[in-house]
Amino acid sequence: MKLNKDYEVWLRETDLYLPNFSKILTQVNNEIFLIGAVVLNLYSRMNLIGTLTRQTGDIDMSVGLISDTKEYTDLKDAFLSAGYIQDDRLKYRLHTPQKHAQGFSYIDLLAHPKNHKDKLRVQNLIGVGPEWSFDEIYFSLHEKIKILKNIFIPNPIGFIALKMASYDHNPTERQRDLVDISEVIDGLVKQNHSSDMKQIWKKMAAHNGSMIKQVSKMLKSLSGEMGTQYDFDDVEQELLGRGYDDIGLLRRMIVQFLEDIGL
Repeated sequence: MKLNKDYEVWLRETDLYLPNFSKILTQVNNEIFLIGAVVLNLYSRMNLIGTLTRQTGDIDMSVGLISDTKEYTDLKDAFLSAGYIQDDRLKYRLHTPQKHAQGFSYIDLLAHPKNHKDKLRVQNLIGVGPEWSFDEIYFSLHEKIKILKNIFIPNPIGFIALKMASYDHNPTERQRDLVDISEVIDGLVKQNHSSDMKQIWKKMAAHNGSMIKQVSKMLKSLSGEMGTQYDFDDVEQELLGRGYDDIGLLRRMIVQFLEDIGL
């Protein structure tokens, strides 16, 4: 999958709210992995899914650390030098120097180590606790999509895994993550791209069978086929807020997606 020229428009729009965003990112050699709801915007521009029902106010991204934590601190310092303000509570959150009523208002600048042995060091670096997991990041890096020389986004299966992990961490506060998953599935089916995910699913399964089983179980739960750990009834108000008023239809969309990828 390749991103069309709309990525240039997206970068220009992003720079309006996050000054020097594209300049800072493209001047580093490290791989920048965009995660979070901003990925939905890019999927929509790729026509993988339709028009979005929600806009996010932040950009979540993770920096791939190759050899040294200095790679992260140098990037963070570049944003601080451009006027960004570090959050008082969350050290990885950088607020834009330009406040707007709409658009992006902050960046969550995260990192993932190349070496699993560096997990604790990187957790301390970005300011998260020992419960912070990199497993979903490593999974979603497989079959990633390149949008610029060093900027990547996860494929839809990887994105779903990231959202599942975020929801699992705090189901009460992260209801929108479950709805983000439904928006991806709904969009892929309606845009006739769900069958395109069959080969990607197989590759992701070959890469990490345990993780793909968790994703499969979650989707089957949402479809109503297996258990109620993940249930659209639990996030009904969030669904209504995005214009989804037919939970039965969403479940059928997930059933269709699962059939299209051969499950």
